[in-house]
Parts: sequence; structure tokens; C-alpha cells
Amino acid sequence: MIDLLPLALALLTPAAAHQEAAGNVQVVDATTGEPVAGAEVLGVREIEVPVFGVTWSEARDVTDAEGWATLPPVTSKQEYQWLIVRAEGYGVAGQMDVPRSDGWVVEPVALHPEVPAGVRVLDYLGRPVEGLHLGLCVGCGHTPDVASAVTDSSGRATLPGVGREIDGIADVYPVGDGVLTDYLYVDWDAARGGVYETVAEPGGTLEGRLLRADGTPAVGYGVGVPERHRGPWTVTDEEGRFRCQGLKPRFASYLQVKAPSGETIAGFEGSRIGVERTLRLPAEFWGDTEPERDAELALSLYLEDWPGNDGATFWPLGVPVLATHLGTGWCAQFHVALAEETVLELPSGPYRIEIGGGASPYPLKRVERIELSPERETPEVELEVPRPERVRLEVDGVSEGSKLEMVCADGQVRKVKLDRVERAPGAARGLGVVERVALPAEPFGLWLDSEDEPDAADRSAVLMELSEPRYRKDPDEGAVRFVRATRRPR
Repeated sequence: MIDLLPLALALLTPAAAHQEAAGNVQVVDATTGEPVAGAEVLGVREIEVPVFGVTWSEARDVTDAEGWATLPPVTSKQEYQWLIVRAEGYGVAGQMDVPRSDGWVVEPVALHPEVPAGVRVLDYLGRPVEGLHLGLCVGCGHTPDVASAVTDSSGRATLPGVGREIDGIADVYPVGDGVLTDYLYVDWDAARGGVYETVAEPGGTLEGRLLRADGTPAVGYGVGVPERHRGPWTVTDEEGRFRCQGLKPRFASYLQVKAPSGETIAGFEGSRIGVERTLRLPAEFWGDTEPERDAELALSLYLEDWPGNDGATFWPLGVPVLATHLGTGWCAQFHVALAEETVLELPSGPYRIEIGGGASPYPLKRVERIELSPERETPEVELEVPRPERVRLEVDGVSEGSKLEMVCADGQVRKVKLDRVERAPGAARGLGVVERVALPAEPFGLWLDSEDEPDAADRSAVLMELSEPRYRKDPDEGAVRFVRATRRPR
């Protein structure tokens, strides 16, 4: 049994004793209440563009033999919001209780003994993720990681800096190609007892170059997506280049640019993961505004070898279209119905037009360059897209309340409705059947959300893998391909 009396006495020490001490922050052992000497105490300020692998602090000291450190009190000129404390053999601690100029007394920071935490990360296809950086953050996402590890070829990593008990925040942010930078759920009890296996959501990487209005590189600017405190964000290099990992496609449609001072100065709509972009900052651009859409493009899409051209039976959302301005990098996204002329309103200038791809069943096609101007006749573009193949999908081990999603490699998600579940009498699970579905044009995996399988990541994410396709005769469509998905053991 842990004796809590020494710690309680340390925490209840009268304010006068603190004022007579040799510092304004004391660090103690959470188990014994004894002072911890040699602990590093950091005063950390929240910043607008937190980037993986970059650390910072406004103040720093090391505790003496009595566990005391001295940091300058927070003032208008010396500002920080967090105390980060770490010591050899202990888990890292973070708190928002900081020294202030009004004489506020900081409660002792209690450190728990360090226990190695094992994590194994799989991707959306159930494959181990090698070379994934895992950052441990004990503050909000606007503070730096305090410890990190890199996964090996089996997807395993051992995170340092984790205490036997966790009193506050302990978030893990994954950073790497193909993985979403978001809160990665870790069951710390399971991780401290061995290795906790978790699944990282798919994400994408966006690369490009940021230029000033005069065409010179914009150096040291933050580029990212302000969905969470951690973004994800990156910073432009000496040539204005950026590489932002861990984006969600539906949020990557908006990129925010921050000046080196942290102020938001620009917003760019539209993107496609994997397509390099050149972004140019307008001379007087300040804030998130959109350029005037003063030009038009007439676009008509048809299905190959399909007289009716009714694509709704295959894909009711229409064909995705991305228009990218080749001068500024500005983008706009549309969904275009088949067999109809659709007029796209866009700002004037040169464009690249991308049609299909992603979670849609239509392979990606490109029009590399087309000029749009309000003073010219509206260009007309007609394209044929391949008719999607529909398959019968069979999924093993499905319960009545299960839900199915197709997840593409770039992170786009498509929900699929199960037509029925074929079960043996008295069985809780059976064969889930989708009679006809058009598969995504790009590589994808299947997620099965089952109400009877609570999962650590806020949903039951049971990964599926497709087996070799087979065929059967259908009275309406002739030979129909069908695939069976087999549950990956957990």
C-alpha cells in the first residue's frame, strides 16, 4: 500500500514556509513526498504554430537538494502558461499553475516513477507503421512534446516519460506519411503492462511552396490546418517550401498561413492530398477572404459505353472536380452530375482541372492547363469517365448493429449500408452482405463499427482486408464480381 501521508503533508505546507524557501516551485516524489533534486523545470508559453520536434521555453531552472527551483514570475513582459517538469527516473508532469507576480504560491509538483509504455501502431489496412514519430504532450497542443519515440518495422515503440500514474494531460500525437496527426488513443494501463495495439487513422501529406506577392520565398511562415491546437502545422524553409503531414482531406481543403509573429494572414481554399501547390500571398491580403469569381468554365461529363449516362445508380454524389489556380495555388472543389453541362464559376487565370479519384469510383483524370477570363468566351470541356464496376461485398463476423466504411489511403471516408446480415440460428454474428456497390478508384480498406465491441478509439474500429475476388452469374448483369472481407484477429 502506498503511504500518502508524506505527500499530503508536502501539499499542505503553509504559505509562509514557501515564501522562506529557496525558490518558488518545489518538485516532490508522488509516492514518498520527498523532494526531487536535479529536476528540470520549464516555463512554457503556448505558441500558434507548434511543430513536431521543436522545443521551446521562456524560463528554465533545475531543482536543488530540497527540490526547489526558481522561475521568474509571470508578468506582461515575461509570459508563459505552463510548467513542464521532468527528472530522470520519473514521468513528465505538466500543469497550468505557474508563479505569478502577485505572490501566488504554486503547489508542489508531484512526479510519479517512470514506467516504460509500449505501443504498437497499425494503419488503416492493419499493417504495422514503420518510422512513425510519436510525441508525448503533457500540456495543450500549443505546447511542445516532452518525449518521443519512433516505431520500428513491427510498428512498435516504447514511449519514455510516462509515469506510473497520470494526473493530468498525456496526449500522443503521431507524425508520419499516411497517418493522421490527431489524438492517438493509448490505454496507458495496457501500455505500461506490455504493448498496447492501436490503429492510426489515415491521413495525407501536402507539399508546396509559399511565395510573397513579389514572387520571393516566404520564409519562416506557418502553413497548416487549424482544426486542433496541434494543427497539424509546418514552417516554410529558406526557399519557401513546406511539407505538412497528417492532414484530413476534408480539412485539407482549407490551408491557413501564419506570419512568423503568429498572426493569421492568409487562407487558401481547396487542395488534393499528394498534389504539390504553389501559394502566392496577395500584396494586401490580410485575413481569410476569397477572390472574386469573375470567369466561367462549362464542364460536361459522360459515362463510357453507357447510353443512359445515369451515374446516380453507381455514385449518387456526382463526380468530384478540383480546379487549381496555377498562379496562386487557390483551389475550388465541386461535385458534377453526369450527362449535364455544369458551369463552374472561378476567378480568372490559368487552371489545372482534376476529375474523379479519391473515394469516388471514377479514376482520376486531368486537364493540365486551361485559361479562364471574363473577357474571353467561356471554354467548354467534355470528358468521358469509365463506367464503375459494381460488386457484391461479403463481410465476415458482422453483428446486426454493425456499420461499414470504406477508407481510402488519402483518408477520404465513404459510408456503406449493409443490405442484410446472414446468421445461423442463435448466432450473434454472421455474414454481412452489400448486394451492389461501386468500389473506390483508389486503394482502400474497410472499417467495421460494431456496437457490441467498444473500442479504445471512441468507436469499434475492426479492420478488414479484401480477399481475392470471385465471380457469380447474375440474371440482370451477367458475371458479377464479389469479394469477401475477413476480420483481422485482434
